[in-house]
Amino acid sequence: MDSSPESAHSDSPFDELNEKCAVFGIYNHSEAGNLTYLGLYALQHRGQEGCGIATMDNGRMIIRKGEGLVSEFFRESVISELKGRSAIGHNRYSTAGSDSQRISSRFPPTSATPRWPSSTTEI
Repeated sequence: MDSSPESAHSDSPFDELNEKCAVFGIYNHSEAGNLTYLGLYALQHRGQEGCGIATMDNGRMIIRKGEGLVSEFFRESVISELKGRSAIGHNRYSTAGSDSQRISSRFPPTSATPRWPSSTTEI
């Protein structure tokens, strides 16, 4: 049996380096929203079509999302709304389908029950 790297074959999506989207999160920090903004800004090269951040503040989810660059959408007034000690953010790099705002971030438009967003986007 040949054990050389050339003979190894896998269909795993992790076999190759990819630059698709970015996900960044902070847990249990008073500046979670702001730090998540900074994390997405640092990862801007991973997706420039859309961005979104969701924070959790006393059981209430706050969601802000939009099209374009992190620095263009998340102005200081938007960042100041992201209260809470937990946050998760996403930069979108489309790999299939439309780049419309509807799918720019996989956050639900509203949520009666606090829950974290999920994504079907390739990461």
